[in-house]
Amino acid sequence: MDIKLWHALLDATGLETVRRYKSRHTAATHLIVDSGGDVAVTAKILGHADAAFTCRTYVHPLEEREKDLIERLDAPSAPDAPDAGERQRTEDAERA
Repeated sequence: MDIKLWHALLDATGLETVRRYKSRHTAATHLIVDSGGDVAVTAKILGHADAAFTCRTYVHPLEEREKDLIERLDAPSAPDAPDAGERQRTEDAERA
């Protein structure tokens, strides 16, 4: 896409100025996430001949997200949060 057209589109939509490749990188990352991690589909949409290139270029942010999720899952629960069994017993008692 021509750089002048890119800036005209950004101006017309009121979006902040970003580099074209940064927006492509963001779009590719979202495509991978939205397709359930299907790098081959994302590679095809982006016009890459090799899904390995797509993986090397765009998957690293997903690895960071995975680390964050694992850390959150490993974190101890809030001390006053009821466990699933306690919640179920409470719900059953309220229905009775």
